Amino acid sequence: MRSRSAIVLLAVALLRGDASQAQAPLEVRVSMVGTLAQGQSATLTWTVIGTTEPVRLRLRNTSPTVGMLQGGDVQVAVTSGGTPNTVSRIVTGVSQGTFDVTVEIDDGRPPSRGWIAAAFRQELLNVAATLEKEAAAIPVRRVGLLRRRVILREDVVALLDRAEAEVRARLPYPELAAFRDGVAEVVGETRAQVMAMSTAGGMTSADDAARPLKEEEARGILGSITSFFRRLADTSPVTDVCVVSDPTAADVVLYPASFPSDRHSGQSTTRLTLYLGRYVYELRKSSVSYENTINFLTEYRRILRCNLRDTPGCNPVEGRPEDCR
Repeated sequence: MRSRSAIVLLAVALLRGDASQAQAPLEVRVSMVGTLAQGQSATLTWTVIGTTEPVRLRLRNTSPTVGMLQGGDVQVAVTSGGTPNTVSRIVTGVSQGTFDVTVEIDDGRPPSRGWIAAAFRQELLNVAATLEKEAAAIPVRRVGLLRRRVILREDVVALLDRAEAEVRARLPYPELAAFRDGVAEVVGETRAQVMAMSTAGGMTSADDAARPLKEEEARGILGSITSFFRRLADTSPVTDVCVVSDPTAADVVLYPASFPSDRHSGQSTTRLTLYLGRYVYELRKSSVSYENTINFLTEYRRILRCNLRDTPGCNPVEGRPEDCR
Protein backbone atom coordinates (compact mmCIF):
# COMPACT_ATOMS: atom_id res chain seq x y z
CA MET A 1 0.00 0.00 0.00
CA ARG A 2 1.34 3.45 -0.87
CA SER A 3 1.85 5.88 1.96
CA ARG A 4 0.29 8.81 0.18
CA SER A 5 -3.39 9.37 -0.64
CA ALA A 6 -4.68 11.55 -3.46
CA ILE A 7 -7.57 13.71 -2.21
CA VAL A 8 -9.75 15.17 -4.94
CA LEU A 9 -12.79 17.41 -4.30
CA LEU A 10 -15.07 19.24 -6.70
CA ALA A 11 -17.04 22.45 -6.32
CA VAL A 12 -20.83 22.00 -6.13
CA ALA A 13 -23.49 24.51 -7.18
CA LEU A 14 -26.91 24.28 -5.49
CA LEU A 15 -30.16 26.24 -5.81
CA ARG A 16 -31.97 27.76 -2.86
CA GLY A 17 -35.73 28.04 -2.49
CA ASP A 18 -38.66 27.28 -4.75
CA ALA A 19 -38.13 27.58 -8.47
CA SER A 20 -41.11 29.95 -8.66
CA GLN A 21 -39.34 32.49 -6.46
CA ALA A 22 -36.88 34.94 -7.98
CA GLN A 23 -33.93 34.01 -5.79
CA ALA A 24 -30.33 33.93 -6.86
CA PRO A 25 -28.64 30.56 -6.71
CA LEU A 26 -26.29 29.83 -3.87
CA GLU A 27 -22.99 28.37 -4.97
CA VAL A 28 -20.92 26.22 -2.64
CA ARG A 29 -17.22 26.15 -3.40
CA VAL A 30 -14.89 23.76 -1.67
CA SER A 31 -11.15 24.19 -1.28
CA MET A 32 -8.80 21.64 -2.80
CA VAL A 33 -7.03 19.54 -0.23
CA GLY A 34 -4.36 18.20 -2.57
CA THR A 35 -2.34 15.16 -1.61
CA LEU A 36 -2.20 13.85 1.96
CA ALA A 37 0.12 11.25 3.36
CA GLN A 38 -1.58 8.51 5.32
CA GLY A 39 -2.16 9.86 8.84
CA GLN A 40 -1.61 13.50 7.84
CA SER A 41 -4.36 16.10 8.14
CA ALA A 42 -5.46 19.17 6.21
CA THR A 43 -8.27 21.69 6.45
CA LEU A 44 -11.21 21.45 4.07
CA THR A 45 -13.21 24.68 3.66
CA TRP A 46 -16.60 25.28 2.05
CA THR A 47 -17.46 28.82 0.94
CA VAL A 48 -21.05 29.84 0.19
CA ILE A 49 -21.42 32.48 -2.52
CA GLY A 50 -24.67 34.44 -2.85
CA THR A 51 -25.49 35.33 0.77
CA THR A 52 -23.81 36.74 3.86
CA GLU A 53 -26.24 34.90 6.16
CA PRO A 54 -25.14 31.70 7.94
CA VAL A 55 -26.10 28.64 5.90
CA ARG A 56 -26.63 25.08 7.13
CA LEU A 57 -24.85 22.53 4.96
CA ARG A 58 -25.42 18.78 4.98
CA LEU A 59 -22.07 17.06 4.60
CA ARG A 60 -21.56 13.38 3.82
CA ASN A 61 -18.20 11.67 3.55
CA THR A 62 -18.69 9.18 0.72
CA SER A 63 -15.25 7.60 1.11
CA PRO A 64 -14.60 6.97 4.83
CA THR A 65 -12.02 4.28 4.07
CA VAL A 66 -9.93 6.90 2.27
CA GLY A 67 -10.22 9.80 4.71
CA MET A 68 -11.77 10.69 8.08
CA LEU A 69 -13.91 13.82 8.26
CA GLN A 70 -13.94 15.80 11.49
CA GLY A 71 -17.40 15.74 13.06
CA GLY A 72 -18.51 12.46 11.52
CA ASP A 73 -19.27 11.01 8.11
CA VAL A 74 -22.80 12.48 8.01
CA GLN A 75 -23.34 15.83 9.67
CA VAL A 76 -24.78 19.34 9.43
CA ALA A 77 -22.30 22.22 9.45
CA VAL A 78 -23.18 25.94 9.73
CA THR A 79 -21.20 28.57 7.86
CA SER A 80 -19.85 31.65 9.61
CA GLY A 81 -21.95 34.25 7.83
CA GLY A 82 -20.37 37.45 6.56
CA THR A 83 -17.66 37.64 3.93
CA PRO A 84 -16.23 35.14 3.35
CA ASN A 85 -19.11 32.88 4.40
CA THR A 86 -17.27 29.68 5.26
CA VAL A 87 -17.14 26.55 7.36
CA SER A 88 -14.15 24.24 7.74
CA ARG A 89 -13.49 20.67 8.74
CA ILE A 90 -10.26 18.72 9.16
CA VAL A 91 -9.78 15.68 6.96
CA THR A 92 -7.23 12.99 7.80
CA GLY A 93 -5.84 10.59 5.19
CA VAL A 94 -6.46 6.90 5.86
CA SER A 95 -5.51 5.06 2.67
CA GLN A 96 -4.90 5.55 -1.03
CA GLY A 97 -7.88 6.55 -3.11
CA THR A 98 -10.22 9.36 -4.15
CA PHE A 99 -11.80 11.25 -1.28
CA ASP A 100 -15.11 13.03 -1.72
CA VAL A 101 -17.61 14.87 0.47
CA THR A 102 -21.05 15.57 -0.98
CA VAL A 103 -22.88 18.68 0.17
CA GLU A 104 -26.49 19.87 0.21
CA ILE A 105 -27.89 23.15 1.49
CA ASP A 106 -30.16 22.47 4.46
CA ASP A 107 -32.93 25.02 3.95
CA GLY A 108 -35.35 23.48 6.42
CA ARG A 109 -36.90 21.11 3.93
CA PRO A 110 -36.41 17.37 4.36
CA PRO A 111 -33.23 15.92 2.88
CA SER A 112 -33.62 14.36 -0.52
CA ARG A 113 -34.44 10.66 -0.77
CA GLY A 114 -31.09 10.10 -2.49
CA TRP A 115 -29.28 11.74 0.41
CA ILE A 116 -31.06 9.58 2.95
CA ALA A 117 -30.44 6.43 0.89
CA ALA A 118 -26.72 7.14 0.67
CA ALA A 119 -26.49 7.89 4.40
CA PHE A 120 -28.54 4.75 5.14
CA ARG A 121 -26.13 2.47 3.31
CA GLN A 122 -22.97 4.10 4.58
CA GLU A 123 -23.98 4.37 8.21
CA LEU A 124 -25.24 0.79 8.41
CA LEU A 125 -21.87 -0.40 7.11
CA ASN A 126 -20.24 1.74 9.81
CA VAL A 127 -22.50 0.21 12.48
CA ALA A 128 -21.68 -3.30 11.24
CA ALA A 129 -17.95 -2.58 11.21
CA THR A 130 -18.03 -1.16 14.75
CA LEU A 131 -20.09 -4.10 16.01
CA GLU A 132 -17.70 -6.59 14.42
CA LYS A 133 -14.68 -4.85 15.91
CA GLU A 134 -16.18 -4.66 19.39
CA ALA A 135 -17.34 -8.28 19.20
CA ALA A 136 -13.80 -9.38 18.39
CA ALA A 137 -12.54 -7.52 21.47
CA ILE A 138 -15.17 -8.85 23.87
CA PRO A 139 -13.55 -10.52 26.92
CA VAL A 140 -13.33 -14.32 26.86
CA ARG A 141 -13.12 -16.24 30.11
CA ARG A 142 -12.29 -19.88 30.87
CA VAL A 143 -14.45 -21.72 33.36
CA GLY A 144 -14.83 -25.18 34.88
CA LEU A 145 -12.51 -28.13 34.98
CA LEU A 146 -12.43 -28.28 31.20
CA ARG A 147 -11.58 -24.56 30.99
CA ARG A 148 -14.37 -23.89 28.52
CA ARG A 149 -14.22 -20.57 26.68
CA VAL A 150 -17.18 -18.40 27.64
CA ILE A 151 -18.52 -14.86 27.24
CA LEU A 152 -20.65 -13.15 29.85
CA ARG A 153 -24.25 -12.63 28.87
CA GLU A 154 -24.10 -9.02 30.05
CA ASP A 155 -21.27 -8.26 27.62
CA VAL A 156 -23.30 -9.55 24.67
CA VAL A 157 -26.40 -7.61 25.72
CA ALA A 158 -24.36 -4.42 26.20
CA LEU A 159 -22.97 -4.77 22.68
CA LEU A 160 -26.45 -5.19 21.22
CA ASP A 161 -27.67 -2.11 23.09
CA ARG A 162 -24.74 -0.06 21.76
CA ALA A 163 -25.49 -1.17 18.20
CA GLU A 164 -29.10 -0.02 18.52
CA ALA A 165 -27.96 3.30 19.99
CA GLU A 166 -25.49 3.71 17.12
CA VAL A 167 -28.28 3.30 14.57
CA ARG A 168 -30.35 5.97 16.31
CA ALA A 169 -27.40 8.37 16.50
CA ARG A 170 -26.17 7.84 12.94
CA LEU A 171 -29.60 7.84 11.24
CA PRO A 172 -31.64 10.45 13.13
CA TYR A 173 -33.79 11.53 10.19
CA PRO A 174 -37.55 11.73 10.92
CA GLU A 175 -38.16 9.86 7.67
CA LEU A 176 -36.39 6.82 9.18
CA ALA A 177 -38.50 6.61 12.36
CA ALA A 178 -40.05 3.33 11.19
CA PHE A 179 -36.59 1.99 10.39
CA ARG A 180 -35.33 2.77 13.89
CA ASP A 181 -38.45 1.12 15.33
CA GLY A 182 -37.77 -1.94 13.20
CA VAL A 183 -34.16 -2.17 14.33
CA ALA A 184 -35.27 -1.81 17.96
CA GLU A 185 -37.64 -4.75 17.50
CA VAL A 186 -34.97 -6.95 15.88
CA VAL A 187 -32.39 -6.08 18.56
CA GLY A 188 -34.99 -6.66 21.27
CA GLU A 189 -35.78 -10.11 19.90
CA THR A 190 -32.06 -10.89 19.70
CA ARG A 191 -31.59 -9.67 23.27
CA ALA A 192 -34.39 -11.98 24.41
CA GLN A 193 -32.73 -14.85 22.54
CA VAL A 194 -29.47 -14.17 24.37
CA MET A 195 -31.21 -14.07 27.74
CA ALA A 196 -32.86 -17.43 26.97
CA MET A 197 -29.61 -19.15 25.93
CA SER A 198 -28.46 -21.99 28.18
CA THR A 199 -25.59 -21.24 30.53
CA ALA A 200 -22.23 -22.74 29.56
CA GLY A 201 -21.38 -25.85 31.58
CA GLY A 202 -24.53 -25.50 33.66
CA MET A 203 -22.87 -22.77 35.73
CA THR A 204 -25.16 -20.53 37.75
CA SER A 205 -24.87 -17.08 39.22
CA ALA A 206 -26.94 -14.91 41.51
CA ASP A 207 -26.86 -12.33 38.70
CA ASP A 208 -28.51 -13.81 35.61
CA ALA A 209 -26.77 -11.30 33.31
CA ALA A 210 -23.36 -12.45 34.55
CA ARG A 211 -23.95 -16.10 33.66
CA PRO A 212 -21.43 -17.29 31.07
CA LEU A 213 -22.46 -18.38 27.59
CA LYS A 214 -20.57 -20.68 25.28
CA GLU A 215 -18.28 -18.50 23.23
CA GLU A 216 -19.24 -20.00 19.87
CA GLU A 217 -22.95 -19.50 20.55
CA ALA A 218 -22.50 -15.92 21.73
CA ARG A 219 -20.35 -15.05 18.74
CA GLY A 220 -22.89 -16.69 16.45
CA ILE A 221 -25.57 -14.32 17.75
CA LEU A 222 -23.34 -11.28 17.30
CA GLY A 223 -22.32 -12.46 13.83
CA SER A 224 -25.98 -12.79 12.84
CA ILE A 225 -26.87 -9.26 13.89
CA THR A 226 -23.76 -7.91 12.13
CA SER A 227 -24.82 -9.70 8.93
CA PHE A 228 -28.31 -8.27 9.37
CA PHE A 229 -26.95 -4.71 9.24
CA ARG A 230 -24.71 -5.52 6.27
CA ARG A 231 -27.61 -7.04 4.31
CA LEU A 232 -29.69 -3.94 4.96
CA ALA A 233 -26.83 -1.74 3.71
CA ASP A 234 -27.08 -3.55 0.35
CA THR A 235 -30.76 -2.70 -0.05
CA SER A 236 -32.76 0.42 -0.82
CA PRO A 237 -34.30 2.02 2.28
CA VAL A 238 -37.49 2.57 0.28
CA THR A 239 -40.05 -0.09 -0.63
CA ASP A 240 -43.53 -0.33 -2.13
CA VAL A 241 -46.37 -1.96 -0.21
CA CYS A 242 -49.91 -2.88 -1.20
CA VAL A 243 -52.89 -3.93 0.94
CA VAL A 244 -55.65 -6.04 -0.57
CA SER A 245 -58.92 -6.28 1.34
CA ASP A 246 -62.14 -8.25 1.23
CA PRO A 247 -64.46 -6.38 0.93
CA THR A 248 -62.57 -4.00 -1.33
CA ALA A 249 -61.99 -0.25 -0.99
CA ALA A 250 -61.12 -0.30 2.70
CA ASP A 251 -59.36 2.74 4.13
CA VAL A 252 -55.72 1.96 4.93
CA VAL A 253 -53.18 3.87 7.02
CA LEU A 254 -49.65 2.92 8.06
CA TYR A 255 -47.41 4.84 10.48
CA PRO A 256 -44.41 4.30 12.80
CA ALA A 257 -45.41 3.77 16.43
CA SER A 258 -42.73 6.26 17.51
CA PHE A 259 -43.88 8.91 15.01
CA PRO A 260 -47.65 8.45 14.51
CA SER A 261 -48.06 11.74 12.66
CA ASP A 262 -46.03 10.31 9.75
CA ARG A 263 -49.11 8.72 8.20
CA HIS A 264 -49.26 6.96 4.85
CA SER A 265 -52.85 6.48 3.77
CA GLY A 266 -54.93 5.31 0.84
CA GLN A 267 -57.45 2.66 -0.03
CA SER A 268 -56.82 -1.04 -0.43
CA THR A 269 -55.04 -1.88 -3.71
CA THR A 270 -53.36 1.55 -3.58
CA ARG A 271 -49.59 1.15 -3.79
CA LEU A 272 -47.81 2.99 -0.97
CA THR A 273 -44.13 3.92 -1.00
CA LEU A 274 -42.54 3.67 2.45
CA TYR A 275 -39.18 3.67 4.11
CA LEU A 276 -38.29 0.21 5.41
CA GLY A 277 -39.17 -0.44 9.01
CA ARG A 278 -41.84 -1.38 11.50
CA TYR A 279 -45.32 0.06 10.97
CA VAL A 280 -48.65 0.04 12.70
CA TYR A 281 -51.31 -0.55 10.06
CA GLU A 282 -55.03 0.08 10.35
CA LEU A 283 -57.87 -0.90 8.05
CA ARG A 284 -61.43 0.39 8.20
CA LYS A 285 -64.48 -0.54 6.15
CA SER A 286 -67.88 0.63 7.33
CA SER A 287 -68.14 -0.44 10.98
CA VAL A 288 -65.30 -2.98 10.78
CA SER A 289 -61.75 -2.08 11.76
CA TYR A 290 -58.51 -4.02 12.19
CA GLU A 291 -55.09 -2.99 13.57
CA ASN A 292 -51.76 -4.79 13.76
CA THR A 293 -48.02 -4.24 13.17
CA ILE A 294 -45.56 -5.43 10.55
CA ASN A 295 -41.77 -5.09 10.33
CA PHE A 296 -40.55 -4.84 6.75
CA LEU A 297 -36.96 -5.40 7.92
CA THR A 298 -37.77 -9.05 8.59
CA GLU A 299 -40.90 -9.55 6.48
CA TYR A 300 -39.92 -9.57 2.80
CA ARG A 301 -43.39 -10.02 1.32
CA ARG A 302 -44.88 -6.70 0.31
CA ILE A 303 -48.57 -7.51 -0.17
CA LEU A 304 -50.91 -7.70 2.81
CA ARG A 305 -54.08 -9.66 2.12
CA CYS A 306 -56.75 -8.75 4.65
CA ASN A 307 -60.13 -10.27 5.45
CA LEU A 308 -62.57 -7.82 7.02
CA ARG A 309 -65.43 -10.30 7.07
CA ASP A 310 -66.13 -12.72 9.89
CA THR A 311 -62.90 -12.68 11.95
CA PRO A 312 -60.79 -9.75 10.64
CA GLY A 313 -57.10 -10.39 10.01
CA CYS A 314 -54.22 -9.82 7.58
CA ASN A 315 -51.45 -12.03 6.21
CA PRO A 316 -48.42 -11.15 4.06
CA VAL A 317 -48.51 -12.93 0.70
CA GLU A 318 -46.15 -13.28 -2.26
CA GLY A 319 -46.53 -10.91 -5.17
CA ARG A 320 -45.39 -7.62 -6.59
CA PRO A 321 -46.99 -4.44 -5.26
CA GLU A 322 -47.06 -2.96 -8.78
CA ASP A 323 -49.36 -5.82 -9.84
CA CYS A 324 -51.62 -5.40 -6.83
CA ARG A 325 -55.32 -5.58 -7.67
